[in-house]
Amino acid sequence: MNGTRLGMEGARARRFVHAALALAAALVSVAAPSRARAAVITQVSPTTSVGATSNTQALANGSASTFSAVSVNAQLRLDYPRVRHSVSAGLTYAYYFASGSQPSYSGNLSASSGFDITNALGLTLTAGSIISRTSSVGTTSVPGQAALPGSRLYVASSAGQGLGYQATQRLRLAQSFGVSRVDYLSESLQASPGGRPSTALSAGLRADYSWLINGASFDVSGTDLIAGPGTDPLGNPVLGGHTLLGQATVGWHHDYSPLWSSELRAGMGWMQPPSGKVTPLPAGSASLDYRRFPWNAGLTLSHAPVANMFVGTATVNDQAILRLTYPLDRGELVVVSGSASYTRARAADSSDPLASLYNYNQISAGGALSVRFRELPLYGSASYTLMDQIGTAPMGGNSTLSLVRHVVLINLTAAFSWGPGTPPLMGGGMVQ
Repeated sequence: MNGTRLGMEGARARRFVHAALALAAALVSVAAPSRARAAVITQVSPTTSVGATSNTQALANGSASTFSAVSVNAQLRLDYPRVRHSVSAGLTYAYYFASGSQPSYSGNLSASSGFDITNALGLTLTAGSIISRTSSVGTTSVPGQAALPGSRLYVASSAGQGLGYQATQRLRLAQSFGVSRVDYLSESLQASPGGRPSTALSAGLRADYSWLINGASFDVSGTDLIAGPGTDPLGNPVLGGHTLLGQATVGWHHDYSPLWSSELRAGMGWMQPPSGKVTPLPAGSASLDYRRFPWNAGLTLSHAPVANMFVGTATVNDQAILRLTYPLDRGELVVVSGSASYTRARAADSSDPLASLYNYNQISAGGALSVRFRELPLYGSASYTLMDQIGTAPMGGNSTLSLVRHVVLINLTAAFSWGPGTPPLMGGGMVQ
C-alpha cells in the first residue's frame, strides 16, 4: 500500500512537470505577439579542462587520479518587450587516467520564461533536468545538502513558478511553488536497487515593506518530501514515506551604506517525519552583505529544517556560509571568487535510530582565480574545491555518509555570442 501511494505521488509530480511545461508553451504563444520582433541572443561556450582529484570514486577510501574533460554549453535567449525566454543545454565528458577508472558523461537542459503581465505583476516559470554521476568532479554540492558517496548514476529534475506583485512603492508581495525529484538509475536506465528516489513539493509566500534604509519582511514556506523505498546508510532496507517541514519568520533589513547591508530573521519551524511525531523548533538567520554589482561578499548564519534530496530525508541544520566574488585589477579582468561553509545536520527526533543515521558534519570550501582576455573571447581559471563530510552512526563512529575529496582544476573556455548588445568575437565595438 505504501509503495502504491508513493507511486501515485511520483506520478502526480511528473504530471505537474508536464503541466508546467505546457503552461510555459501556452504563455509563449499568447504573450509573444506575432508582430513583436524578438531580440535573439545565442551563446556557445566550449571548455577544456585538466585536473586531479584525491577521490575518483567519491568513496570514504577512494583512490586518486588525474583527469581531463571537455564540455560545451549553449544558450538561446529570446527577449520581447514584455516577455523573456531562455533555453540552455550542456554536455560534459571526463576521462580519468587512474587504472580501472571509467570515463563519465553528464548532460543538462534547462529553460526559463519571464512575463511582465502588468507593470506591477510578473510571472516566472523554470524547468530543468540533469543526468550525471554522484562521483562526477563537475557535480556542485549545495551547501548543507548531504553529498552521497559513491558513483551512482542519477537524474535530477525540477520545475518552478513564481509571482511577484509590487502592490505599492514600498510593499512587494511574492508567491512561489516548485517540484524537485531525484532518481537513481542503473546502467540500463532502470531504477537502481541501491538508490532512494525522492520528490519535494515546496510552496512559499513572502511580503516585503521598505523604507529609506530599513525594511521589514514576513516569510512562510513549507515542503512535502516524499521519499521512496530504498536503503539506509548502513545498507538496511527502509520504507518510503512523507516528511513535512516548514517555517515562518519575520525579518529586518538595514542598509549601512550603498554597499553594506545586514538582515536578521527569526521565527519558528517544524518537522513531521514518517513516524508522525511533530517537532517544533526555532528557525532564523543573520547575514552581513557587501554588494557592488556584479561583485559581492557576505556571511550568513542560519538554523532551519532542510530537505536533503539526495538521501531522501530532512534534517535540522546549523550552518555558516562565507562567499566572495571580487576583481583584483582596475580593468576587472582578473577575478577571485570563493565560498566556504560549515554545516552541522541532525535529526529532529534524536530518539529515532533510523533518522540519526543521517546525522553529519560537513565542511565545503572552494576558490577560483579567473582571467578574462581583453581582445579575445577566452577565459581561463584555476580552482580548488574541498568536500569533507563526516556522517555519524547511532552507536558512534563514522557512517557510510563520510566522504573527503580534494579537486584541483584548470579550465580554458571560449565564449562566443551573437545578437544585440553582445561583444564582437575579436574585440572592438558592440554587435547590433
